[in-house]
Amino acid sequence: MRSHQEFGHIPHLSFGPLTLLHIASTLRAFVFAFFGLLVPVVLLNHFIEAGWELRVSLLFVIGLFVWTQVVRLVVMMPMVHMVTKWGLRWGFFVSQLLLLLFFYLMLREWWITAFVFFGLANGFWWYCYHLFFVTHSNSKKMGYQAGIAAALGLLSGVIAPLVGGWLLVRFGELGFYGAAVFLVVCSLGPIMAFD
Repeated sequence: MRSHQEFGHIPHLSFGPLTLLHIASTLRAFVFAFFGLLVPVVLLNHFIEAGWELRVSLLFVIGLFVWTQVVRLVVMMPMVHMVTKWGLRWGFFVSQLLLLLFFYLMLREWWITAFVFFGLANGFWWYCYHLFFVTHSNSKKMGYQAGIAAALGLLSGVIAPLVGGWLLVRFGELGFYGAAVFLVVCSLGPIMAFD
C-alpha cells in the first residue's frame, strides 16, 4: 500500500532546472499568446484609425513579422557565440530584457525598431531554451518532459487570448502591455534561479 506522502509527490513538479524552465516558458508563452493574437489586431486598428488603407495596414503588419524572422536569421551566429561565451542564464536574461524593450518601443509606436528587438528576444530565448532543455532533461524521460512543456504552452495559448482580450477591452492598450510586462518580469525569477 502506498503512503499518503507518495501521492503528494509529482515528479515533474520538483523544483529542478526543468521545472524552473517550465515556469519561465509558461509565463512567456502566456505573453506570446497575448501578443500573437491581439497585437496584430491592435496594430491594424491603429493604422486604420490613422487613415491607412486596410490592405496597406495588413501588409505592413505582416511585414513586421517577416522582419522579425530576418533579424533572427542575420544575428543567429553572433548570438550563438555570445551565449556560448557568457552562458545560458545570461542568454535567457537578455532575451527577457529585449522583450521588455520591445513592449516599451511598441508603446512609443516605433514599430520597425520594436520588431527588431522582438526578433532578437526570440532568437536568444529559443536558442537558450533548446540548449537548456537538452542538457538538463533525462534522456529516458525526454518525451515526457517535452510533453509537459508542450501542454503548458498549449494551456497558455488557450487562456491568454481570453485574458488578453478582456484586459484590452477593460483597460485599453496600456493595461494590455502592462500585464505583458508584469508576466515577463515575473519570468525573470525562475530564470535567475537556473544553474
